[in-house]
Amino acid sequence: MILRVCVVVALLLPLFCREPLNNPYGSLNDRAVHYLPLSDDPKTLDPVRATDVVSFSIISNTHSTAYEYDYHARPLRLVPLLASEMPEEKTVLFEGRPVHAFRFRVKKGLRYAPDFCFDGKTGPEVTPDDVIFTIKRTADRSLSPYAYPLLERIIGFNEYADELEKRSVDKGEDRYKGDIRGVSRFDDDGIQILLEKPDLQLIYFFAIPSSAPMSEACYRRMVAAGRSIEEGIPASGAFYIKDRRLQSHIVLEKNPGYAGFQRYTVSPERGEQELPLLDEVRLTEVKSGPTLWRLFLQGYMDRISVGQDTFDQVFDGHDVTERFQKQDIYSDSDSELVTYGLLFNLQDPVVGPNVWLRRAVACSFNIEDLIARFYRNRAVPAAGLIPPGMEGGTENTNMNGSASVNADGIAEQRRAYQCAEGVPTLLARAGYPGGVDPATGNRLTLRMVDIARAGGTAIYRFYTESAEANGWTLKIDVYDTPTYFEKRMKKEFQITTWAWGADYADPQNFYQLFYGPNRSGTLNESSYDNPEFNVLYLEILAMHPGPERRNRLRRMDAILKRDVPLMLSHHPVLYSISWPYLDPVVPHPVNFNQLKYRSVRPKLRSEKVKALNSIFGGGF
Repeated sequence: MILRVCVVVALLLPLFCREPLNNPYGSLNDRAVHYLPLSDDPKTLDPVRATDVVSFSIISNTHSTAYEYDYHARPLRLVPLLASEMPEEKTVLFEGRPVHAFRFRVKKGLRYAPDFCFDGKTGPEVTPDDVIFTIKRTADRSLSPYAYPLLERIIGFNEYADELEKRSVDKGEDRYKGDIRGVSRFDDDGIQILLEKPDLQLIYFFAIPSSAPMSEACYRRMVAAGRSIEEGIPASGAFYIKDRRLQSHIVLEKNPGYAGFQRYTVSPERGEQELPLLDEVRLTEVKSGPTLWRLFLQGYMDRISVGQDTFDQVFDGHDVTERFQKQDIYSDSDSELVTYGLLFNLQDPVVGPNVWLRRAVACSFNIEDLIARFYRNRAVPAAGLIPPGMEGGTENTNMNGSASVNADGIAEQRRAYQCAEGVPTLLARAGYPGGVDPATGNRLTLRMVDIARAGGTAIYRFYTESAEANGWTLKIDVYDTPTYFEKRMKKEFQITTWAWGADYADPQNFYQLFYGPNRSGTLNESSYDNPEFNVLYLEILAMHPGPERRNRLRRMDAILKRDVPLMLSHHPVLYSISWPYLDPVVPHPVNFNQLKYRSVRPKLRSEKVKALNSIFGGGF
């Protein structure tokens, strides 16, 4: 009997000394590897063509741009990355007339990662010509370039784009021959861009993944070899794609060509460090929510976002529950650069000319109650059009204090709507005493359009019941996606649900939606046109961030609140949780190029994973 027990123990002992059998990666090692989920395959790895979040998340971490957002600074601030300094702007003579010049120099020392173009070896240094070549590709309308609108004010850009349209797409290696008149090199390391007048939005092109540099020689070699650019271009960022399998995983490896290029103080305790801090990032595609949740509980995902389905399991208010505290799991949160609201059609004969009616509608809905019932702590009331973290937005460095931070702005907004008078009084001022339409003798009824969405019924009930409680009736028409957006584009609505996410982190990106001359296009869907607002908008276009610009932004915000083309609702808040072996993360509302700042503790991870998981399963 004793011998039999000893044999069983001897057989089982090796199992208890090995990695848990449920480890999806096979084993853990001492390298600084960061494990994250991937929601889907990127639609493209061509920076010029990318538009989706997944593609941007991969491209931004594998390619450098001239400028990037400072990791710590709030409000958000651009700083040089590939550029050696912030751009110089001045007036120069061009073809006998004064024009505006935007110039910067390209920093030396950044080399491309190992790639096919360089026979699998680390590539040459990034040059100004590589940045210029990307500008040329952005002019190629056949690529549906995401950033085209940011460059079309460059002298000669549209003409070059027209010339490309005349050339065969199959032109191959010679497709991008010739120059853009307003784009050139100066000295050995400089790029000069000429415009008819200053364009302060131009710098944002050089801070998004679309502007990633590409060697023209490499492009020619790829074309000659029949290699698709959709599969990616040579990496110039902190990481490069070492391994990729569709519907499975992407492995990012530290770029040896980035060595010595960038140093940054991620935490005061550690001081300035060379980036990136990780050796590898492994992104595993997980489409099932329960599967992702299980992998996190087992310690095989370092960090995940917390959605509606699991929020109550993780959080008690703003703090993680005791269950997660015992595992030293920590949380962080930040508002996204998105604003939600209800938009009025000012061409509609009922709501358009009647600001008192729009005020009555806006005062009928308690946004704090809306958030409490449907978003819990995953949203904050919108105190203004501009989201927190941006110039002109609500100053906000700690989402745990967001409600108090926004309080003054919310109160100011309700004063502008004159909610203190009460909705019945506002309806009477609007010409609907007692909520009755004098033209028909019937109860005032307005209509709102929305897109069919999961959980929409409960939110619709909130809106309709709120209207009824305030003496008027709201009917909601729900459409499929194409019909909904067609209604909005044709302005066939009285009220519509509305949201806008920043394409780039400048308040102009939001205020363009209410600039009068934009009524003729798709941007100004409300058809709002206020001469004072229009003048201020043109002024901020020519102003750098600073006190004078912020003063004008405050005035623009006040005008919108007074005229109510939009009822502001909320900004979404993204919550994430992380294991303690991922060093504290500073969440960033522009989630570009952030992985290089993260660091992990492999030994602690190994200990935690083994403690969490038995031989055949695990979690807590």
